[in-house]
Amino acid sequence: AYGFEKLAVQNYANRDRQALTAEIYFRGTPENAFGIYSSEKPLAGNYIRVGGQGYEEEGVLNFVSGACYVKLNSFDLGPAQAGVLKALAEKIARAINGPNTLPAILGAFPVLGKIANSERYIAGNFLGHDFLLPAFTADYELQGKKFRLFIMKAGDEEKARSLLQRYAALDKESAAGEIRPGNMTVNDPYNGTVRICWQGAYVWGATGQQAETAGHIEEIARNLAGR
Repeated sequence: AYGFEKLAVQNYANRDRQALTAEIYFRGTPENAFGIYSSEKPLAGNYIRVGGQGYEEEGVLNFVSGACYVKLNSFDLGPAQAGVLKALAEKIARAINGPNTLPAILGAFPVLGKIANSERYIAGNFLGHDFLLPAFTADYELQGKKFRLFIMKAGDEEKARSLLQRYAALDKESAAGEIRPGNMTVNDPYNGTVRICWQGAYVWGATGQQAETAGHIEEIARNLAGR
């Protein structure tokens, strides 16, 4: 689902039987690399600045850099393992020489109420529907209420209109009229009320419908303007 193309593996060991393994997965695009990385990263973890983003746990350091997802594992390194893994991660990131940033579209998500490190990229079957496009998502909590924002890039207006027509057809409670740019609400039989906005090549919205989402959806519109 996340465009696996190639895998390079290198093992390292010394005479004291201390060992580590480096795995570099090439995923074709930065979006796919971030997608598989984001599906495995912890919500609450020890995040570090290496590549676009990375995190470390005992004996493990994983990070994303450009179209590559890198996984480092160590065995019996003792107290030195954190420094050894980070040094190796930084060397690999320099060798990849990719854009050491996360996908720029993540910057369109509002900051207020966003749960740290909750951003994801869903490559297929978003909301359980195979016709919906891949989506970037982020989780939020405001005044004790939780919701999720999402952004999809359709490519052009006709593709956006077509997918929204299919999506609106799921709403049996209201007759689907002409799909036009702007706001719409779909009573998704599997996900409840989903508020959506469409402008140009972008479709975005919120699940877990609450009054608090309205301002966030408007802010996404401003942040996407000109992209």
